[in-house]
Amino acid sequence: MRHPRQLAGRIVALSVVVLLLAFSAQAFIPLAERVVRAVAARNAKAGRTQPLRFDLALRIEESDPIGTGTLISHPTGLARLELRSTGGVVERHVLQGGEHLAMRAGERLREPREFLPPLFLLQAGRELDLSSGLAQLGADLDAIGLAACGESDCYVIGDPARMPPPMPRPMPPGMEGAALAGMEGPESGDGPEFMPVSREDSLVVDPQRATIWIDLVTYEPKRIDLRNGVRVWFGPSASFDRVQVPSWIRIDEPGKRPATFDVMAVSPVNAPAAAFSRSWLERTPEGESAPAPAAPE
Repeated sequence: MRHPRQLAGRIVALSVVVLLLAFSAQAFIPLAERVVRAVAARNAKAGRTQPLRFDLALRIEESDPIGTGTLISHPTGLARLELRSTGGVVERHVLQGGEHLAMRAGERLREPREFLPPLFLLQAGRELDLSSGLAQLGADLDAIGLAACGESDCYVIGDPARMPPPMPRPMPPGMEGAALAGMEGPESGDGPEFMPVSREDSLVVDPQRATIWIDLVTYEPKRIDLRNGVRVWFGPSASFDRVQVPSWIRIDEPGKRPATFDVMAVSPVNAPAAAFSRSWLERTPEGESAPAPAAPE
């Protein structure tokens, strides 16, 4: 059995290490609201804070493109998508008031694919708008942590389980004896057993929380996790008509093959609320009318 003084020295050293690790983890993570503010500023600088039209090519897993599409996304959360398969089949999706509706070849789809990801989070130009959008998705606006994302690192906003553990308090003078008793208890049969918590245990993710992953350097959104298990990934930034957007968007849905939209072109559009109506969804392709291009600045 080790001498009590040796055990006490190990306890003090371990306490110092834990304090330093906790302090270093917290020292390099800013408040979530500061990161949200920086992301909103980045959205504005990238020219995304306006209704946008995305011309897309759709791939399933690693296939060649199986169709093309036109996606209209509004900063308020409205969105619509028209897909045309290589065989000529038309599929339409519309998101309005939080309701996602879709039709294929004139028939309503009961369980449409998640082809309308929350791109409005990339279009929010004010901290308040971005915070409101994240809250609607179910993110905890006070929670922020760090995680690897591809070849870089990301701030992860929204899930308390990813936050570093709180900084432990220093051991009060005179408590070393009690700590020793706790460590020696298992050997002597007295006192509680000691079970350390692993780092992996502290990073268990709550599947009920939505999160947004933000690149530490560029403040570009890299990933969005939704409460229903859907994950949306964003590719490297590309510039189209003075608007910077992800070069591709990948959507992973539980139990379904991943879908990737390659972004071919992006341009500002005039898109009133009527452009996202059910009448557009149910309109035959021959009678469609796309939103008009925005007037040049």
